[in-house]
Amino acid sequence: MDLHELITELNDPEDDCKRAAVQVRVRELRGRVALDPRSVTNAELIQGIEDLFGLDSSPGWLKEADWLMDTLAFTCTPITPRDVPTAWAAFQADKGFELDYWDYPILEAISFWYFEHKDDPRYSEIQMVARCAAVLEYLFARVRGREADDEYSDILAGNGLTILSLYWGLKDYERVKFYANLLDLEYRAGRLGEEQYLTSLQFHEECLLREKEPSVTTTHAELHKINESLIKLLSDTWTDRESKIDELAKANAKLYEELARQKDSTYPELARRELSTLFGTDWNRLAPETRSHLERGLTFLQEHYAAHSPTAAPDAFFMAVKVEVLTRLFKPLGLLEEEILKRANTKNPLKLLLSYGGHRGAMPLTKQDRELIRTAFQNAGSKAGLLSQTVLVGLQRLADDRDRIAHQEGRQSRPYTFEDLQRCKSEVWTKGWLIPFLKGIHSTEQNGPTAA
Repeated sequence: MDLHELITELNDPEDDCKRAAVQVRVRELRGRVALDPRSVTNAELIQGIEDLFGLDSSPGWLKEADWLMDTLAFTCTPITPRDVPTAWAAFQADKGFELDYWDYPILEAISFWYFEHKDDPRYSEIQMVARCAAVLEYLFARVRGREADDEYSDILAGNGLTILSLYWGLKDYERVKFYANLLDLEYRAGRLGEEQYLTSLQFHEECLLREKEPSVTTTHAELHKINESLIKLLSDTWTDRESKIDELAKANAKLYEELARQKDSTYPELARRELSTLFGTDWNRLAPETRSHLERGLTFLQEHYAAHSPTAAPDAFFMAVKVEVLTRLFKPLGLLEEEILKRANTKNPLKLLLSYGGHRGAMPLTKQDRELIRTAFQNAGSKAGLLSQTVLVGLQRLADDRDRIAHQEGRQSRPYTFEDLQRCKSEVWTKGWLIPFLKGIHSTEQNGPTAA
């Protein structure tokens, strides 16, 4: 059964019996696996994984499917280094099933599962890393040529640093260079951010340094100098630009607030009253800067403001989430150190949450960092289940739109328009996740100290 046909079946409100039938099929499969795993084919196991995804496509859906992944032959079959790029394709062909590029959520989840379980004492860490890379290799090969399609545009760009890290761990530096070159193309096409591009350049440079023989040729030496200078230039430029972007954002915020006061001398009272009603007693628990950004964001969602200043609201909502996350989860009030952002190859705390939530295309975190974030949420008293699929999609929209607004001069970029704002409004405000998310980060009498 095709994945899209399955999801269509399960989402049909007039035919719940089909969903019930899938649930029965999963239960029966689990019983067979428990009794005699050798009687279950790999094709049936993959069908079980598809069924689980159809039943629950929320973040981390595969975490409850260890019984399927542990039984899958690929999990126990050794992979030689030279076979990593073709291992998953060969496995599919041999076992009589096929996942294709449109099944990317399942392939990404399977790959992520292998990475998540690399520290499992039952398995070899290096083999689990190889399996993770093998599944991504297959997905990239199937998507190749479709990178410009909106639905698939972030599969290589979003997972690029992951595959670089995996091959670095496998010490396959030729493959690291191969993907660094592909990411260079993604950057030039405007699908890869400068932050990620800089990291890919650093990987490439490290490969060149490791490959050099004791007697370095003039060409190699000059290439190293060029790369070293380019990385330093980009790093300095990017760091300087991020600082300037933050400064510019603060200046723009003041200008937008002044503009709002020119149109309404009582600003921000109208937005403040509405937000205070929506947040209830939690309104005054938010950081003052968070409240200020929310007031500006809600004001500039109004059409008579948005038509002339479409970037104001998404930037304000981005800053509101960023400030609250940094305030509640990071020191001095929280437990996290800024070093965790560096380990996740980002300076953006929203992208850290996307990684923690297992959002598609996000950089996987180590088990230790995931535990640190879980503990930080718990320490803050965050509401359980905070990072739902709707929240992750909204956070991704905010992060993407902020990147685009901040780098309007970037490659193949176009101005941020009123139509772009409407899409952002739909995913961030209309779907109603933003307020419960901000309320849920820190404890209330109702929440108690639970983990996200």
